[in-house]
Amino acid sequence: AAWDAAKKKPGEFARLAKAALEGAEGQAFLSALCSVCHPLDHTFNADPRLASHNQGAREVVATLWRIASTSPQMHTS
Repeated sequence: AAWDAAKKKPGEFARLAKAALEGAEGQAFLSALCSVCHPLDHTFNADPRLASHNQGAREVVATLWRIASTSPQMHTS
């Protein structure tokens, strides 16, 4: 089913993301995303389009990281 934000309850995205990232496979996936998108990196890029694209990717991964970090499993590995 397509995602329709207008029809979702507040917190639904966070609930779905947290459910997907819990467990060993979810943690491995989040780790892989972090290694590819470097959510804490703020290096300069002379191409403004590429800089915006990279920043957007970092923000998505950082958002998932923040959501997953509220899970107790995130702190046990």
